[in-house]
Amino acid sequence: MFCRKCGAEIEEGAKFCIRCGTPVAGDGAAGNPAANAAVKSGGEKKDNRKWFGIGAIALVCIAIWGLISLFKGSGGGLDSPEEAFDTYFEGFWGHDFDLMLSVSPDFEVKYEGGESAVRAQLQKNYDNQVRDYVSNGYRFTFKATGHTMLDKDEVKRVEKEMSEAYDARIKLSAAAIIDYNIIMKYKGTEKVSSLSSGYAVKYKGKWYYLNVADSSM
Repeated sequence: MFCRKCGAEIEEGAKFCIRCGTPVAGDGAAGNPAANAAVKSGGEKKDNRKWFGIGAIALVCIAIWGLISLFKGSGGGLDSPEEAFDTYFEGFWGHDFDLMLSVSPDFEVKYEGGESAVRAQLQKNYDNQVRDYVSNGYRFTFKATGHTMLDKDEVKRVEKEMSEAYDARIKLSAAAIIDYNIIMKYKGTEKVSSLSSGYAVKYKGKWYYLNVADSSM
């Protein structure tokens, strides 16, 4: 065995180097290159295990985040019934069907044949209902002014109706009827109509809009 500092030979059992006084390691690793290599290798293994553990934790976090995103729904949705309503009609009157799709629940999109089919139907509705008005100078604004929450029995009824209509097993945590104003502007004049129409539904943790309820002036 040799001193790790000065290289002098050390007698078996000695605790200090007789040349320089450096303490001798108890396991003999100080003067044993093979032992030093083994210690170094052990440290590398520990580092590898450490990084492996960090990687595993990161993968678990990513998986949990993915499950949370899935729970919130694929369509996006918003945080209130009013936001869902306003976004839907902002997209409709602005000819922005991607915006409308962001507040259309996934079961509706799937039932209608996917996003491309829904866009085609939205375009058809726009052409039939809106294009002529816009081209003739009319301007419309739909603005949610509040909502009426449905009770548990009514929510169950809406769930049943939607499950049958969309051929899917739908679970809602809440539903509401939207109160809103239509503001029509034409050649300097303005007319405001107040209505209650359409379901806003809380589905997979977010609010979406469905234009399915009857309207009344």
